[in-house]
Amino acid sequence: MLQVITDLIMVGRISAFAVAAVGLGLQSLMFVFAVLTVLHVGTSALLSRFVGAGRMNRASTGLSTLLRFAFSLSLSMMLLWYILASNVYVWFGTVQEVIILVLDYFLFITWIIPFVFL
Repeated sequence: MLQVITDLIMVGRISAFAVAAVGLGLQSLMFVFAVLTVLHVGTSALLSRFVGAGRMNRASTGLSTLLRFAFSLSLSMMLLWYILASNVYVWFGTVQEVIILVLDYFLFITWIIPFVFL
């Protein structure tokens, strides 16, 4: 989140199109964070039940399964975003000048998605 705020401050002097591109990139990143939150809330509840019951082996298995699943999901989301990104922003009704900027911005940001999930 701090990175997007920093990006907004930096591009705020360039143009309104640049600010719109960073804002659209933020919307896309918030979708990733929403998926991530669902995974973490569910896993935290499950792992805390295992630890509370003294079933550390199950907790360890659950955590390793979450990490593998999160990494696989993040790679698939990254790949899908590379394929569908230009169409998604057209579906949003975004003007062409902003689409060019947001694709450059968010396709670069897409590389951090696996690290965000872990």
